Amino acid sequence: MRPSRRRLIQGAGAALAAALPAGKLSASDRQLAWRLWQQEHPGATPASVDDYVPIVFSDTEWATLTAIVDRLFPKTDTTPSGSETGAHIYIDQKLSEFYADQVAIYRDGLAAVEASIAGGFSTASAADQDAALREIEAGTVTDVPAGFFATVLGHTRQGMFCDPIHGGNREFLGWDMIGYPGIKLVWTADDQAIDAVVKPEHLSVANFGGTAR
Repeated sequence: MRPSRRRLIQGAGAALAAALPAGKLSASDRQLAWRLWQQEHPGATPASVDDYVPIVFSDTEWATLTAIVDRLFPKTDTTPSGSETGAHIYIDQKLSEFYADQVAIYRDGLAAVEASIAGGFSTASAADQDAALREIEAGTVTDVPAGFFATVLGHTRQGMFCDPIHGGNREFLGWDMIGYPGIKLVWTADDQAIDAVVKPEHLSVANFGGTAR
């Protein structure tokens, strides 16, 4: 008897979630593979965001979204960029589930953003990308769907500072950036002192049996 596709995916688990090109698996299979990867690595996103295979987006859309989140939250000497936290992974995950009704606005919006700069937004200079996003935020780029900028900005924020079980906040980079210690079951007197710097626990709800649903 031939093994089912689902069983094959379950047997491959993390390798499928992290290594196979997007074209090799259907969206539902990539989603299953990602869930299996998460089960093997509770509360984590891939060690490298480059390992992630998008469920919803094409390669072109993924490149545009990555560029957008990196300009909304650019990397500094002391803080990570939006994509380094996995914010775009969070967006892809949620569009495949809870925000599925917003896939169309993303597709239209990303196409319009990519076309907003001659030669393509994703490969343009940071200065040109910033200028284009300012115009898009102001609503002067007519092809961009109304509300797209606010939507992607809000989702990027969510992805940077969510519990890692949702795909973003990779390695707790977002929480560390704002000094949030995460889930902490015991707070000492020193922890509660004024101006105390609390040591990060780096715990996800996944460590306590929580799920992304």
